[in-house]
Amino acid sequence: MNSKKFKLTAYLFIQAILISGCSNGGNNSSPAEKTLNTDKFDSPVAISVAKFNDKSYIYLANANDDTVTSCQLEADGSFSQCFINGENSEALSYISEVTTNSHNATAYVLNADSVASCPIDITNGTLKECVATNGNGAIVNPLHMVVDEAGSMAYIVNGGDSNTIAVCPVNSSGIITDCTTTTGNGMFNFPSGIQINSAMKVVYVVNGAGNSIAICPLNNDGTLANCVASTGNGTFNTPGYIAINAKTAYAYIANEDSTVTECHISNSGNFETCKKIADDGIFNAINGIQLNRQNTYAYFLNSGDSTIAQCPILSSGELGSCTTFENPVYNGIISMAITSIGDSDFLYTSNYLGGTDTNKVAMGICKFNSDMKLNECSGVE
Repeated sequence: MNSKKFKLTAYLFIQAILISGCSNGGNNSSPAEKTLNTDKFDSPVAISVAKFNDKSYIYLANANDDTVTSCQLEADGSFSQCFINGENSEALSYISEVTTNSHNATAYVLNADSVASCPIDITNGTLKECVATNGNGAIVNPLHMVVDEAGSMAYIVNGGDSNTIAVCPVNSSGIITDCTTTTGNGMFNFPSGIQINSAMKVVYVVNGAGNSIAICPLNNDGTLANCVASTGNGTFNTPGYIAINAKTAYAYIANEDSTVTECHISNSGNFETCKKIADDGIFNAINGIQLNRQNTYAYFLNSGDSTIAQCPILSSGELGSCTTFENPVYNGIISMAITSIGDSDFLYTSNYLGGTDTNKVAMGICKFNSDMKLNECSGVE
C-alpha cells in the first residue's frame, strides 16, 4: 500500500457521477476536453457544491492523488465539463476535505497541516492557482472548516490534543490571511466538528471527548466571545456531527452510539430542551448530516451499513418518523452533499476507496421525489 493510500485508510478509520466531457485542468489552463478516466477519480473523500452565474458546480477531494475534480451540474443532476484541478500542485498535500465559498468564489482544501485557498474561475468552475497557508502556525492537522455567511471569516477545527480552532479572516479575493488560535476559554475537548448559526451569530464546536458541544457567540469582528459547554442534558455521547435548522431553531447532533440528539435553540443560541432518539436501528455509525433547502427533511449518512436515514422535520423542529434508503450505488459511502438545480433536488455521495480496484463504484447521484424522499439513483465506476 502506498503512503497516500495508507493515509486515506487511517483518515477514514479516525473519522470512522454519469460523467462525460471531462478534461485534465491545470491551475490556470483549460486544455482540450476528453472523457474522464476512472483512475482520475481517486478515492473522493469529500464533496462540496456551489453556484455561480446561475450554474451549479460540484467539487470532489481526491485523497489518493491530491487533486480536486470540478464538474458543472446539468438540469438532470448529471455531470458535464469536468476538470482535474491541482495535479502536481505543491499547495495540495494529503487532502481530506473541500469547502466552497460562493460569496468570494473560492474553494478551500484541507491538507495535513495547512489549508489551500483556491480561487474559482466562475466561467467554468475550475480552480485557479491554489495558495496554501498554515495561518502563521494557527492551523494544525485541520479536520473541518466552515465559512461565515458573508464569506469574510473561516473557522477551522484543529485535530489532535491542541484543543483549539483557528479563526481566520478571509480577504476580498477569498484568500485566508493571518489566523489566530483560540481554546474557547477552555471549552474545547478534542474538537472534531464545527457548524455556524449565521442567524444567531454563534459557532458550535463538537467535542470528541467530554460528551459536550461548545457554544461560542461571535463578536462583531468575527472572533469568538466566551464559550460555554453544553452536555445536552446528558444526551450527548461522543458527538461527531451537528446540523443547524435556523428556520425552526433546532440543532441535530449525531452521537457515536448511533443515536441522534435534537435540541431546541434559544434566542441566545444556547441549547434548551434536548432529546435523544434511537429510532429502532435506523441510525448506524453516522458520518454526516445534511438538511434540504426547505428545512423539511434531515438526512443522516450511515457509514455502518451504507444507507441514508431520511427524517421529516416537523413544524416544531423535532424529527418525525425516519425511514432508511438503500441503493446499490451506496458501497461504503463516506461523504454526501445536497443541492438544488432548478426545481429539482439531488443527493451526491462518494464511496470508500471509490474509483479504485478496491471499490469500482466511486459516486452516486440520487434524485429526490417531490416529497423530498430519495428515489432513483445512478452511479459511476
